[in-house]
Amino acid sequence: MLLDASHPQQLERFEALRPGLSRVIGTLGIVMGLLAPKNPELAARGIGGGPVLNRESGAIRTTTEQIEQAAAFPDVPLVVVTAARHRPAVFPEEEWQRLKRELVALSPLGRQILAEKSGHFVHHDQPDLVVRAISDVIGEVRK
Repeated sequence: MLLDASHPQQLERFEALRPGLSRVIGTLGIVMGLLAPKNPELAARGIGGGPVLNRESGAIRTTTEQIEQAAAFPDVPLVVVTAARHRPAVFPEEEWQRLKRELVALSPLGRQILAEKSGHFVHHDQPDLVVRAISDVIGEVRK
C-alpha cells in the first residue's frame, strides 16, 4: 500500500512544467523545518515542521535514486491511497493525477482509493480508510 505517496520523478516533472518550482519547494521545506510546532504531539507526527520533516525532505533525492536502481515492482496487490484535500496549489493538477495513475500502474493488480476527506496525513484524517486499505491488500494476498 502507498499512502499519499510521492512519485519518484515528481520533482523533475513539476520543474519541467514550472521552472523554479523545486527551489520554491526546497525553501518551503527549510522554512517549515524551522517552524517546529509548539504542540509536542504534532511535532512527533511531523506536522508543521521540525526534525522529522527536515530528515524526510533532505532524503528525497537519495530515496529517488534508490527507487530508480531497484528491481521492477512485482505483480502483487497494490493500493494507492491518494489524499484529495489540502494539496499545494503549486503542483500542476493534471500532472499530479498522471503521476498517481503511474503509481497505480506499477502493478497489474493496482488500484487507487481517493481519501476525499483527507490532506496528506490520511492516517490521521481517515484512519478507518487506511485500515480498510491494508485489510484489502492482505485479503488479496491471501486469495
